Amino acid sequence: MLYTSTLPNGIDIGTVVKICGSVPCCSDRFEIGLTCSEWRDADYALHLCACFQKCQVVFNTREDGVWDVEECGSGFPFHRGQAFEIMIITDQEGFKVCVCPRAQFQTQLRCCAPRGLNLGSSAL
Repeated sequence: MLYTSTLPNGIDIGTVVKICGSVPCCSDRFEIGLTCSEWRDADYALHLCACFQKCQVVFNTREDGVWDVEECGSGFPFHRGQAFEIMIITDQEGFKVCVCPRAQFQTQLRCCAPRGLNLGSSAL
């Protein structure tokens, strides 16, 4: 992981988490995780993985150490070497993920109240 942060007050329904960054030119994927605690092997309220090899955005949760079934988004709004802005909006049903200005994903995933944020990428 390149970046890890705690969210001591958690994320309430209606909260917007805005993430601005750029995808490294040599990256084959990057990940964003809203974790349920600050621990290294924490469960995930939301795990987003943008995979360049498959041109796919995948969403998932992990509860009690077990990954749930993946949900795949339609479209792939990311490009290596280019900046992006993601807004994660919490609502009653789960999360809405907006990649400005290109795409919007809705997921019903939610297993816990997020307490941490992880960002990372992997090289080819």
